[in-house]
Amino acid sequence: MPLGNLDETLRHQLPQTFDTVGTSDPRFFDRYWFSCYNPSGAVTMILGMGLYSNMNVLDGFVACQVPQADGGTTQRNFRYSRALRPNIDHPGVGPLAIEILEPFKRVGIAVEASDQPLELELEWRSFLPPKEEDRHFNRLRGRVTTDYLRYTQVGSMEGSVTLDGKTYQLSHCWGARDHSWGVRPQTAGPEPVTGPAQTELSRQVGSVFYWLPFSCKDFGGHLQIHMLGNGAQTYLDGVIQWPDGSERKVTQANFEVDFHEGTRRWQQHHGRFSWQGSHHHGSQPRYRQSHRHCLGGIGCQGGLRGASYHRPAARPAWHGGRNGPDGVGRWWARLGSWMQSSQAG
Repeated sequence: MPLGNLDETLRHQLPQTFDTVGTSDPRFFDRYWFSCYNPSGAVTMILGMGLYSNMNVLDGFVACQVPQADGGTTQRNFRYSRALRPNIDHPGVGPLAIEILEPFKRVGIAVEASDQPLELELEWRSFLPPKEEDRHFNRLRGRVTTDYLRYTQVGSMEGSVTLDGKTYQLSHCWGARDHSWGVRPQTAGPEPVTGPAQTELSRQVGSVFYWLPFSCKDFGGHLQIHMLGNGAQTYLDGVIQWPDGSERKVTQANFEVDFHEGTRRWQQHHGRFSWQGSHHHGSQPRYRQSHRHCLGGIGCQGGLRGASYHRPAARPAWHGGRNGPDGVGRWWARLGSWMQSSQAG
């Protein structure tokens, strides 16, 4: 168990070095995820980095979408992977590096110039405090299948992105991030067969995972909802936050989806939610999210086979599997100008 830089700190929680995690489960992960959205539509981007200690892998990705002259968009996906050890303390993979400049306040993100047509220098800055989600845990036939934690934080992005020789300057762009770690299914290969095929309701009717960080001028927050294909909610976690640290817990949220006719491709999402004490104000916030900026091939939308964050020979990474029979995946949005008040009732 070799020593690393973190072993100089007073934060050990096991009688082991930081080179070792508290489980031998090969699916154990520790990941960063960032989004960047320019309201003008000049640049839409997500990127991330994942460490898989028991698989000895560090990988990362950048997906960048820019407008075309004909009104369409061009998207480029970049994936990086390396062996984690012996250089375990270096928070970089290939040309991609992520550095915590000030915990929960500022993060530096860079992609150095290389033989790929991407170069960027960004700084993420916080707008709201981080929101720690409820712990996610599940056990099947005596075996832990899910045990992870995540915090989500809303902020902004500053800097520049050069793609295919053209440079885009970013100022006060909306940006969210999350940091999650633990064990979850469909990471580090297929799940082992421990009994008959699962017959839970989500397998029969499908499911959807709404994961929504958002912000307006003076406040923002985060919502996460798990729903079955029949509309029943199985999980709700959310908070409305203000920059001064005050917050209110979300108590109710409802979503509706408009699909393109004859397909399961969504056109718009509509949502309404309320929080503790909001009934005293006689209103509930609502929003509309249109399908203007949707990035594919990033490993977290359903049905994108082979869309993981890594080269195929460098498993594991975020899976590209389906969440249900219709392949509905994770998405995010900025409420901004779409947010408005309506009378409760």
